[in-house]
Amino acid sequence: ELAGSVSFDATFNHACMLQALNRTAEASDTFQRAVEVGAPPGPQRQRKEADAQHNWGLTLLKMERYEDAGLIFESIINDEPNAEESWAALGVCMANLKQEEAALACQKQVVKIRAMKENFSVE
Repeated sequence: ELAGSVSFDATFNHACMLQALNRTAEASDTFQRAVEVGAPPGPQRQRKEADAQHNWGLTLLKMERYEDAGLIFESIINDEPNAEESWAALGVCMANLKQEEAALACQKQVVKIRAMKENFSVE
């Protein structure tokens, strides 16, 4: 199992480094590999995989591959409906695809999630 952990983590970290170096296409391919490998079993598995997916989506967004990026963000949202950053990114995709109503719906969802977080943190 340790080999799987090293493989996912190493691949994810390599993709993050490529992203930081503005090597977007290489980073995108590497995030895709991390998603395909999958995080090892454990309490952080879902979070790690969502992070890899989200970052992969961001690289596609930067490359103006809005439909592909949107599908990734939708997948994340299906697994985690309160994924605020993925809703925001999906809204950007929808706006770039001239889907104004969908972009507005995403923006409204971000506002709703933020309000929920604020109300939760106050109590």
